[in-house]
Amino acid sequence: VYEQSSDSGSVGCLPDRREPLPPVRVFVLTRAVNGVLVSAAHETAPYLGTPEFEDELVRLVRSFLESTPSGAVR
Repeated sequence: VYEQSSDSGSVGCLPDRREPLPPVRVFVLTRAVNGVLVSAAHETAPYLGTPEFEDELVRLVRSFLESTPSGAVR
């Protein structure tokens, strides 16, 4: 999904992005998604694996990726 760059420490580009994600953003995003999945599995949530659940995960990731990190200029 992503590739670590040895030069800058940044993570490789995603399909609709021109600039790489900094490692800290990748860390936060992957932990957010993992937390949702682990919680849903642990709680045996009835919507785990449903299209609605997948859509919400996609919305979470897209919203995160479309946001501007604090201190960044658009």
